[in-house]
Amino acid sequence: MADGTSFEVDPDQVTSGSSLITELGSFAWDILGQFNNVMADTSWTGTDSNGHKIRDNFVQNRDSTTNTLTSLAQALERTGEATIMNLNAAQGTQDDIIDGINEQSGEYGARRG
Repeated sequence: MADGTSFEVDPDQVTSGSSLITELGSFAWDILGQFNNVMADTSWTGTDSNGHKIRDNFVQNRDSTTNTLTSLAQALERTGEATIMNLNAAQGTQDDIIDGINEQSGEYGARRG
């Protein structure tokens, strides 16, 4: 907001910010892949009754973390995409308004009002 009565957007800044958000989403996907690779092995828990309890707890926590990282990556990715969609919509609306003003000013010649 510039003066409290109009909305202003710097498209380059919005695009840059959206790119950063999308990049964070990519990093989250990468981290998720690495996490899944490292945490896949449960053989260290053993095969006795205590090992089964440890494995069950480990798998539950691992899966919960995987779900959280997946949600985070999806949210970041979608936020980046939605930001660009909103920017495009705002620019389209602005272009339509400017075209309408130009058409109206053409109908009145050079006069205003």
